[in-house]
Amino acid sequence: MDNDFDLTALRVFHSVVRSGSFSAAARDLGAPRSTVAKKVADLESSLGVRLVERTTRSMRVTTEGEVLASRAERLLAAADFAAREEQAGRANDLIDRAEAALAGKRWGEAKVACEASLP
Repeated sequence: MDNDFDLTALRVFHSVVRSGSFSAAARDLGAPRSTVAKKVADLESSLGVRLVERTTRSMRVTTEGEVLASRAERLLAAADFAAREEQAGRANDLIDRAEAALAGKRWGEAKVACEASLP
């Protein structure tokens, strides 16, 4: 089992379960069906369990897949929240720097060079 967890693969798996097929998930995600299938296979490999039983005409979510699917929405919501908080932190840092610049404080140094052009 790999220690890295691919949130994109989890989003794809969640879409497959929600839509009921790899093809429908591919349409919903705007991705090729082969990419969707590969992402789910990669997730299965990473977790070391089969999440979806596939045949040429149908799919069935396994018990392990059902457990993951039931938790996926909360996991994805938490990841999205963390990403927004990180972005907000970076935005706040930029705002602090801008306010400091407006107040005349220095946050760093920049060297500017230019050529003088005489007529």
